[in-house]
Amino acid sequence: MEYVESQFLAGHCHDQQEQGKATNIALTFTLADSGISIFQPDGSEGGSAAFGSEPTATPPPPEPLTLAANLYPDFPNSAGWRDWSTEISFSCSGGTGAVTCPPKRYLESEGVNQSFTFEASDEAGNVATVALNGINVDRTPPQLTETLPESQTFCSTAALTLDFSVSDNLSGLLTSNVTFNGQPVADGDSVTLRPGLNILAVDAEDAAGNRALPKATVLVNYAVTTSFPPDGQPVDPTQPLPFHFSIANGCSAAGLYGSALATLDFIGPDGVELPAVWANGAYGNAFLYDSQNGRYTFEADVSGLAAGQWIARVSLDDGTERTVSFVVP
Repeated sequence: MEYVESQFLAGHCHDQQEQGKATNIALTFTLADSGISIFQPDGSEGGSAAFGSEPTATPPPPEPLTLAANLYPDFPNSAGWRDWSTEISFSCSGGTGAVTCPPKRYLESEGVNQSFTFEASDEAGNVATVALNGINVDRTPPQLTETLPESQTFCSTAALTLDFSVSDNLSGLLTSNVTFNGQPVADGDSVTLRPGLNILAVDAEDAAGNRALPKATVLVNYAVTTSFPPDGQPVDPTQPLPFHFSIANGCSAAGLYGSALATLDFIGPDGVELPAVWANGAYGNAFLYDSQNGRYTFEADVSGLAAGQWIARVSLDDGTERTVSFVVP
């Protein structure tokens, strides 16, 4: 429904040429459900007002997209280096719509004074970047380089000149401790090999905090010649069963061979192991060195062994074993 009403309203205008004179202006109002329309005397529309309307607020512009990078640990070590454990996390704020923020990661690229740039984006195509500069990363521990001989047969008193180096090609060595069979050594030192496993061990750390514990080994075995009872043959339980072996030439004096250690054990038909005993009841189950004949010897008592097939096992201190079987009637 619409109502039209014409009326005159008096207004006061101040003309520049006729100051203080009042002027009557005829305005036409159109009243409708939607509001009021105002018309000038010449019929042109002069404005309108809606019933119950309020000014429309303009929404604020979105916050700009920002990206921040956080390192953990927060700072490098006292030498200015970071190792493999440095983690980067990211935080994003602002932007329009959905925001894609970089995932958490570790610093993997090694080098000095490195720069890294990361970026985030939002649904409107806005991009934010963050840069990390002056980053020193060393993820590689120190390395051992050595020229130890391959494991082989040596005389038990053979000397060896050590040839090795410990290095770190990026952040550099901070500490380095090297031992041979538990004793501190340096490159070029002469050491005496022992029977069995000889170990060159390193404990080194670089300036970035990477620690290394590399090892190199030389396995020393005796060159042994045995004289055992015939394998698999019956024996006379009333007589001592002899076992002999010798170590091949190679040492400066035959008497040095007497430093080797060897023991004898028996393994019965039921799998039970028994330490052998000397026929004279002395010396336990250890071989004795016969300096007159230049060999190791064991005269075993087999009188108390049960009938059946037995295995004799000779164990040397170089970590090796030798076996032979025999039959007790």
